[in-house]
Amino acid sequence: MLVIADNADGTGATATLSNCDAGITYTVYTMRNGSNTPTNSGSRVGNGDVTLSLANGQYTAFVIGGSDGSTNSVGQAAHFWVTAGDSWRVRTRARAASEAVRVISGNGTSRQKGIQVTIETPGSDDVTVWALEISRNQRTMLRSGQPTDETTASYHIPLQTGFPPDTIKVGMRLTDDRDNTYGIDDIDGLDDLDAIFVVNCSKLNDGSNGEW
Repeated sequence: MLVIADNADGTGATATLSNCDAGITYTVYTMRNGSNTPTNSGSRVGNGDVTLSLANGQYTAFVIGGSDGSTNSVGQAAHFWVTAGDSWRVRTRARAASEAVRVISGNGTSRQKGIQVTIETPGSDDVTVWALEISRNQRTMLRSGQPTDETTASYHIPLQTGFPPDTIKVGMRLTDDRDNTYGIDDIDGLDDLDAIFVVNCSKLNDGSNGEW
């Protein structure tokens, strides 16, 4: 029987083997999700634990034991996560965000669907991240007694390096790769730290982009 336990500290996992034959060497093979190539991750003789030094991620493991030219497996394949102590919800959110970034960025191919936006954070370096523009609207309104056109835009921005910034403030500036600059009005999803956020922005054609 094969049981895998996540160390939950970023160091890997521990495989526990039972119902093994005494004197037989058993090897634990692992495959990271998306790979078809098994990797020898450790061996032992008979029952007991095998330390699996693995990077964080989702894996499948199986065990093969052999002696005198014969081989035998120990139980069914085991599916498991290696984490730094993250909850299932956190892992699921991270996978959803990672897949969203892969899709909108085209994963480095011509299938790119998204754009890049740069967010200017007061007191910090600017960050450039992948986004998907989901709306752009323009309407005429009165401002200071004069008619003016206000432009609004909303973006889907997945969780990724640099987003969300440590501090979100109304009026922080966002510039997309089409040279449109806006003031950020709000970001939906921050309270629950969703996998994908909706960033609502606006600008006035007189050049104002919100307040710092």
